[in-house]
Amino acid sequence: MLTGPGRSGCSAAGDGGLPERLLAFHLLGSGTGLGPSGRSAGWAALFLVAGPRPAYAEPMVTPSPSTARRSGADLGIYAVSGVFAFVTAHVSTLPAYQVWAHRSQLTYASATVAAFVILIMSRRLSASVSLGLRVLLAMMVFIGAAVAPLFTNVVQRERHGAIYVQDEVITTEQAARDLLAGSSPYSRRPPTEGAEARPFPYLPLMAAFGLPRALLPASAWNDARLAFTATSLIVVFFALTAASRAPPNARLRVFQLLLTAPPAALALATGGDDIVVLALLLLAILLKQSDRHVVSSATICCAALMKATAWPLLLLLAATAHRSPGRWRLRFQPSVGHLLLPAALLPVLVVDGRGLLADTVLFPLGLLPRLSERPPLHLVPLIWSLVLAVAASCCLCLRRLPLLSPTGAAARAGVVTAMLLAVLPAARPGLWVYPISLVAWSMLLRPQPGARPTPSLPLGRQPPT
Repeated sequence: MLTGPGRSGCSAAGDGGLPERLLAFHLLGSGTGLGPSGRSAGWAALFLVAGPRPAYAEPMVTPSPSTARRSGADLGIYAVSGVFAFVTAHVSTLPAYQVWAHRSQLTYASATVAAFVILIMSRRLSASVSLGLRVLLAMMVFIGAAVAPLFTNVVQRERHGAIYVQDEVITTEQAARDLLAGSSPYSRRPPTEGAEARPFPYLPLMAAFGLPRALLPASAWNDARLAFTATSLIVVFFALTAASRAPPNARLRVFQLLLTAPPAALALATGGDDIVVLALLLLAILLKQSDRHVVSSATICCAALMKATAWPLLLLLAATAHRSPGRWRLRFQPSVGHLLLPAALLPVLVVDGRGLLADTVLFPLGLLPRLSERPPLHLVPLIWSLVLAVAASCCLCLRRLPLLSPTGAAARAGVVTAMLLAVLPAARPGLWVYPISLVAWSMLLRPQPGARPTPSLPLGRQPPT
């Protein structure tokens, strides 16, 4: 028995509108920049349609105008994505970007045609069938726009050198080599003899993705981008599994935003460090919604140990640690999972606190114009004291904010991140994917009043009433 015409399991939270407009802005607002097989590349998206079959028979669902509207939004998304790839192919001079643009143009053009066909057929198909086709199309776009260019760039790197890889991949692999050699990842050793020394503007856990290439002889199969992408897929799979309270269309939009949109696909093919951090942020938000506070705090700490862009959400999610019936109580009270952060940072501070300060704080702020510079030794305690004072002030300010839900914390973290990127001189345009994604997630994943999780139902199905 259905709840009414057009109620096919997709609630109003996943309808087109502002989230779709944010996704379109995301496609155009970033100008920078997988797993070992195409089959593994689709695992994260398979959850959108996978799940145990319910005992009851699926009834025929009357198509609703929202089904056509969502298919139309897909059409617009893939069309804009194709334009983005076309412009990148004719504007960018970077070989890795050229590979991505030429490979993804055909994918996005084919996806636009397929989305148009689904739109035409949506009036004759049930909402669940239409949604299944849209999910399958998103999986194909991911393989064609992210996985295929990734493998091409990985192979080209082995043949023609580092011009087919972003700097963050090289610095991550070099940091892993430094760790295995018993030195600090912030020692700024050049990756090869005669090469320019590069800073490592990430936190220590990011170096783990370079361990395969540091442990084994260099080859296409231990490129750090493969580790970035494989980890991102695993985390996205668990995030979509945890999103049982989100409407099916919202989960599809999250998948598109995180893995198939041009900035995301371009990042995976050329770099990939931002996508794995974003996937961890998404998982932390969804775990917090499910009242799994310890696991959520441990997840957000893992992201914060990779990149400083996770810290605004880390502080704001800690402010939603306790919930009374029907509302979230603002009380900054860290959980046990937050102990992971000082436990991992303390050894690095003891061994090379000066290098950590130079690469992760002063260099992004533009205070060290020359890569070889380090802060004077007598100023290091003073600068760290200022950093801790700013963090403590932020924690105190959290107590004055209105009540926060996890999605509300994501929205505010997006605003804070955007403000920081606007004033940081060393911020690159690709980092704007963080505030745009956080704000979009806050609207797509906002739970509906009275909604109950239905984790065992496939997308587009309704429980019997």
